[in-house]
Amino acid sequence: MLPAVAALVLLAGARALTLEQSLGTSTERGAPGEFRRNRIPVGEHEAKPLAAFPAPENCGVNHNSKARGESNTCGVGGLARYPPTLVSISKEKVSDYKAIMCNNNDGWEYPQEDIMVTVTQVSGGEVCAYTPSSKVGYSMYREVWNHTHTMLLGDWKDRDFMTSKNREKAAKNKRAKKDLDEDLMIVPYAHFGSIYAHSLLDFLPQAYATVDYVKAKGLKILTGSNLQRRLLLATGLSRDFISSAMSAEDQLMCLSKGRSAHIMETNLAAKTSHEYFYHRTLGYRGVGQRIAAAMVATDVSDRLRGSPRQPTVVFLGRCGAGARAMDNEDNAFTMVQALLEKKGRPELLVRFCGESGKPELQAAALSRATAVIGPHGGAMANLLYANPGCNTHIIEFVQSTPFVPPGEHQAPQGRYKSFYYYGMGAPFDYKLVLMDKVSSTKPNSTESLHVRLGDLADALNRIW
Repeated sequence: MLPAVAALVLLAGARALTLEQSLGTSTERGAPGEFRRNRIPVGEHEAKPLAAFPAPENCGVNHNSKARGESNTCGVGGLARYPPTLVSISKEKVSDYKAIMCNNNDGWEYPQEDIMVTVTQVSGGEVCAYTPSSKVGYSMYREVWNHTHTMLLGDWKDRDFMTSKNREKAAKNKRAKKDLDEDLMIVPYAHFGSIYAHSLLDFLPQAYATVDYVKAKGLKILTGSNLQRRLLLATGLSRDFISSAMSAEDQLMCLSKGRSAHIMETNLAAKTSHEYFYHRTLGYRGVGQRIAAAMVATDVSDRLRGSPRQPTVVFLGRCGAGARAMDNEDNAFTMVQALLEKKGRPELLVRFCGESGKPELQAAALSRATAVIGPHGGAMANLLYANPGCNTHIIEFVQSTPFVPPGEHQAPQGRYKSFYYYGMGAPFDYKLVLMDKVSSTKPNSTESLHVRLGDLADALNRIW
């Protein structure tokens, strides 16, 4: 079952129908399930609220301070910022970090707000959905239409709608799929479906939040890769509720007459319109825990039988990855191992390298983790399975420079980039430790990353 609905938003006014009407009751304004505008930007369509997810405690707030809302890192005054704590024996490095994170919007975070998962049904005549190419952006949105109206999905408020000419071109594209005889559940965030981290951040929690609705309505979740399909199957979801089709970039997908597309979105629960709210916060509102529990209970590959169930410390490494390799990752792991033994900690130390083929193993270990440690990279997306709370400690190794230089088709990536991701990690006790770029000893590589082991030791002593 989905979490109990904290508040159902019954919308009114020019931008939305009441809940009863959004379920398909005939109205004077239009036929059931039809959009009533020629072009419907983000936040201006009818949506059925499924469940509200309350804001978690923000662990970046100094709860011992008399000043309301004081930041552990930034104190009071200036911007309302609650970034992770940078642990460094260098006062200069800490000062530089605070200057960047507390006094400007580089690395800004979303506030901790109650969010609502909603679903909009698109039906009536032709029903099509288009997934753009990442060559024209980040492909973080889709466009859906029926025979009278068009809706944009995702976080692109100013994105132009497709022209009739472009629709015709998409229809003739060899990737186009027509007359798909299924009722679909569509997650708006369509990019990089084959990349493990993006599937955990932008697909799995959003899709899984609708599972009860999908089963009740007999829908099929649209995936964008075999990886996404495998993750859903790992939760125990029957193939009957996963679409036979997979979406691709620059692809038009149209449904058979009488079929409907159902669009899930994340919205602010407190607003009177269904405006997009940062979807990556959803996994840390209990959805990730439900996914982990389902994967452990299902244990598709029968890997967990007889495995230990004690609390864990999880080291999520890069393990010799070619890009952005760490030259002293093994030293960092050995330090964690030695300090665990020295402190007499009861946790089991587990090391992963982000193996996408072992989701139930990672879910089992992360769901019992008291601490998660490792360098910034795809493996840290496994935080999805961790138990949100200020007693769950995260230590992530980051760079003080932009992680990836700005590029025409790359997302903005500021300094100190981490899986805290704009406030997503606020429900954890989150600490950062710096990595430096050094000359690489590996063939065909000019530089690698080197975590500051003295700073790591300091961070470990703070949590233990």
